Amino acid sequence: SALAKARDRKPVVLFCYGANYDKVSEATYESFVKKRQIMRYARGAVFLEVPVYQLPNEKEKREYNKVMGGAGLPGGIWSYPCLAVVDGTGSLRGVVQGAELMKDAETAGAELEKIIDDYCEQEKLLNHMLIRQLLDGLSEKVDFYRLKCNMAPEAAKLAYEAMSGNNL
Repeated sequence: SALAKARDRKPVVLFCYGANYDKVSEATYESFVKKRQIMRYARGAVFLEVPVYQLPNEKEKREYNKVMGGAGLPGGIWSYPCLAVVDGTGSLRGVVQGAELMKDAETAGAELEKIIDDYCEQEKLLNHMLIRQLLDGLSEKVDFYRLKCNMAPEAAKLAYEAMSGNNL
């Protein structure tokens, strides 16, 4: 699925919209996605369009699965359209939703930028914590999946040096 492939890059922005029944979603899709207005706010994140169908037929189910695979939408989404930011495990890290925040690309984009900035700051803190664990000899407790997938190149270099015995 597109989501599984995107998980190697962080973060992932899901534009979830009511695909075959919601006129507001369709209008938002037109202005945000087709006219590419929201992309300047995504800050290099992977951007995926997630059509959410009401009573989907087989073709619509395949279209959804092409994007999401077997994964459902993350918990915490309560309205469409919305912009959901997820991490490499598919966990929701933040969402822009509701009529007031999704009224135009600029308003939604400003909120999206805040969520992505918070996400990146959280990842930096996590990386520092993981490196500290390595340096403190707690490597058996380190989540190596997160090290591999989430570390910035400079943090990965420090972790490699720590694991190699080249203590800083």
